[in-house]
Amino acid sequence: MGIALMAPHVPDIDENAYRHMTEGHVQEVCRPYSSRILHPFLLRALVGFGLTHESCGVVLNVVSGIVLLSCLLLLLRRVFPPSLEESTTCGWRKFAWELHVFGLLCVPIWWTWSTGRYMHDFFATAVSAVLFLVLIPPKSVAREGENEGHIFGGRLALVFCLLVILQMTRESTWVLTIVLTVLAIRRRQFRLALLSLLALFAGSAAVAWVSHGAPGPVTGLPLPLYLLSKALANGCANLLGVTPWNDAYARMLPLMYPDEPVWQISLPFQVGNISAVGIYSFSPSAVWPTFGHWLLAFPGALLLLVYTLLLKFEARICGKGDLTMRKNVPLGVQLALIAGFIYWLSVPFAGRSGFRLIGYAWPLFWIAIPYFHFRQIESRRDPKWTSGE
Repeated sequence: MGIALMAPHVPDIDENAYRHMTEGHVQEVCRPYSSRILHPFLLRALVGFGLTHESCGVVLNVVSGIVLLSCLLLLLRRVFPPSLEESTTCGWRKFAWELHVFGLLCVPIWWTWSTGRYMHDFFATAVSAVLFLVLIPPKSVAREGENEGHIFGGRLALVFCLLVILQMTRESTWVLTIVLTVLAIRRRQFRLALLSLLALFAGSAAVAWVSHGAPGPVTGLPLPLYLLSKALANGCANLLGVTPWNDAYARMLPLMYPDEPVWQISLPFQVGNISAVGIYSFSPSAVWPTFGHWLLAFPGALLLLVYTLLLKFEARICGKGDLTMRKNVPLGVQLALIAGFIYWLSVPFAGRSGFRLIGYAWPLFWIAIPYFHFRQIESRRDPKWTSGE
């Protein structure tokens, strides 16, 4: 049985593991932490410039924040409908509207990301924002009527490199890669699909080579089984308020489990390093933060979604232009919608740091929802824009 790796009053185990890797002890960190190699290596490289490890983390977070902010502003301009842009006579007024929407989408999660000196969340989000910037072409290119496959012709190598970087940063990148591969195949962009899969294998091979010799998970289970058990344990803690327990974690992480479990049972035979399992605590109130993270992590985007749905409902009632999601939607927007929704749903099973982990669903809230909001507004002015005529 897996166990949730975060608990109140306990130091951040994730950050401690990454700090150990930054100090050059990758082979001493258990998996899956040791597979997230790129960010600690970058911090270690920055130490060569005379900075402390924590100062390097601050520098990398600042750079990541600037890159992310710049990419988000550019992405908002790219999902802005061309005819709305042309119908707006005052350029500053249009740009102010975009800034207003962007401010609506900003959330305290920026602060959550920036406080982790050794965490890779800010860095991974910034790199993924660059990826979406590559996948969503400028309107000036799209309006030329070129085939979307040609638009990506000169960018395939960049997409490949970004996916490899993300795979070496966090293993959950496989969700983004698999969704991109499926979408590329459906659009008959077979070169993009092939390079996406090659990036997945290349990144995984690099991680396996660098982290070779690192110990397995604390429970002694094979990594796939450990990840599955961990997901189930996190789901129990976040959705049911039941915190699972096993003696392997209790022995190796006594600060996480200082008390005896409320219930336990010995296994008839040892499974990995586990000989007893049970329930450490039961707290129904622990469920509320999970739903709070779901609903409040991106409050501005959710308000924008509600407003968009109201516009769509009004359009249907009045027989005006309708929102068509299946036509003329850029590949990058489809990727943001599907992958972001998957990340959003998986938050309760990913860990106990829900407010931090839900940040990986940012493409859904900062790309897909604004795109369909603008598109719904456009459909009220020019139905041809959504009908594909």
